[in-house]
Amino acid sequence: MFPYSKLAKELEQAYRLDYEITVNGDIFTVQKNLYDALKMLRSRIKAGESSGYFWIDAICINQRDMEEKSRQVLMMDQIYRAATQTIVWVGLEDEFTKDAFSLIKSIGSIPRNRHRPLTLEDFNYKQELILREMGAKPQTIFGTIAGLKWMDILAFFNRPYFSRIWIAQEIILSQSPLFVCGKHEIAWELVSNTLGFLKTSGWYGKLGTQFFREYDKITTKAVKYHKLLEQRNLGAGLPLSNLDTARTGIATSGHLGLFKYLLEAFRESDATNPSDKIYALIGLAWKERPPFSTHPEALIPDYSLEPHALFAKTARLMLLSHKDVRFLCHVEDRSFRKMKGLPSWVPDYTVPLRPTPFYLLSSTKYSASKGLAFSLDDHDLFAKELRVTGFRLSQICAVAKYTVPDDRRDNDRSLAASLEAISAFVAGIDDAQVHTIKM
Repeated sequence: MFPYSKLAKELEQAYRLDYEITVNGDIFTVQKNLYDALKMLRSRIKAGESSGYFWIDAICINQRDMEEKSRQVLMMDQIYRAATQTIVWVGLEDEFTKDAFSLIKSIGSIPRNRHRPLTLEDFNYKQELILREMGAKPQTIFGTIAGLKWMDILAFFNRPYFSRIWIAQEIILSQSPLFVCGKHEIAWELVSNTLGFLKTSGWYGKLGTQFFREYDKITTKAVKYHKLLEQRNLGAGLPLSNLDTARTGIATSGHLGLFKYLLEAFRESDATNPSDKIYALIGLAWKERPPFSTHPEALIPDYSLEPHALFAKTARLMLLSHKDVRFLCHVEDRSFRKMKGLPSWVPDYTVPLRPTPFYLLSSTKYSASKGLAFSLDDHDLFAKELRVTGFRLSQICAVAKYTVPDDRRDNDRSLAASLEAISAFVAGIDDAQVHTIKM
């Protein structure tokens, strides 16, 4: 769960209160968030901004009927693709919404061909000048951007809505999503273009509570930001960034995403039902690639299957279909695991992937097997232990003390401390302790 969700916990708990509505003459119970969304839709209909027909899965799918739910999950991608418009209700507005939308509309109006890398000095001292030169509109928002309005964007980008796994399909597959927050609305294209600017400029990495705690205007005068600043590592919204990357990648390539990439990209998304960490991504997956091209019937949604069994089944499929044990990099450190009954080689998708695997930290390609043929006994995949073949080249004679970071966005200080610890460890190894085992 990403940082801002902790701050928003009180609001989210309030949203779980039950409200009654009438559906086809019968009483139907919904939670407050959906109740608020329905009131918003009714006002749009009265204003002539929307038709009277909507698909709302919490109402249109019987959530208590596992058989019906399993069937409907396979159709969700078709529904979003066919929708005339997808209205994304992100919740009621708060004290950050108005200024956040104002800045997003301004930054989002900058043409992408004007995006360019910028420096920390630009961020600290030249924001207004640079944004004017790039053509950001309207210009009336300038003057208080530095520090202040960026905090409003942080609050919006980190709303609990963006962390939910099921929103991936509605954002990525819909023709033109429209975000609605209280009485404010904004097109997805402006949000995406803002994210594009932040990434290209390099300012994306600057947006965080750790950075903004240095701003006197925020810490002394802007009281509304104090709760945000209490969040230790509130960044620019990793779940939302992953949504943008996936949608852009699919649009550019002309095909859906690789399932193994989707499992990585949305690993940190939240799901009430753990099985949805797998099933919610099927509609986004490229069916002409593994595991669907090799085992087309294997991942048909079945909510009668226990989550731990589904996770193990998925891991087996990935190993067999890709014929590559690098999938084992998806397994988190044992100290983070929560789900019981999982073999040690099966990822626990209910928790983030920590620590971050080397292949995600570096662009360096490695191939330890050097093209040796993959061999795996299908029977082993149903055992607690996974047996693999290989060559024993050496043995571990000492282990360094290392604390697994609790956040993927390690700051420079923790990275420097880690490197210092590794250097000290290596320096302390006696040459006589190093043994090479000849095979």
